[in-house]
Amino acid sequence: MKVLIILIVLVMAGTVRAEIGDFKKATSAGERKEARMEFKENLKKIKDEKKQKIVEKLDIRFNEVNLKRTAQMTKHLDRMTEILSKVTGDTASASSAIQTARDAVTAQAAKTYVITISTEANLKMDVGKVRSQLEYDLKAVQELVKSARLAVRALLK
Repeated sequence: MKVLIILIVLVMAGTVRAEIGDFKKATSAGERKEARMEFKENLKKIKDEKKQKIVEKLDIRFNEVNLKRTAQMTKHLDRMTEILSKVTGDTASASSAIQTARDAVTAQAAKTYVITISTEANLKMDVGKVRSQLEYDLKAVQELVKSARLAVRALLK
């Protein structure tokens, strides 16, 4: 239970850190569209076409990775819920852990990562910040999925 609380705090801290960070993480459709338009305009600051294309591909790829990983986590949580439905006994703690993980995965899937371009010289650092934040957020959610799996496993023993 303590591990679950710690992980929830880590996820929330990551969310707060992401909102305070140098890059934009849009949540609503309007904000996403606005952030995307700003990204397109900032992309024009880059004079090298090859770098422009790379940054644009990375921006798209970050969001694809987020969606793919959260879809996979959802699939695992669905399987755990299936297993839990076949188990008799006290399943409250495992159900709670699965629901907590499912909420975190849903919140993660709704996040959009947009690269904020400051200058062409700082391009690598700008992309690195977004990549690091995506990795950090996904690891935090993955830890919740792992704790849910452990709760189901403990119930089966």
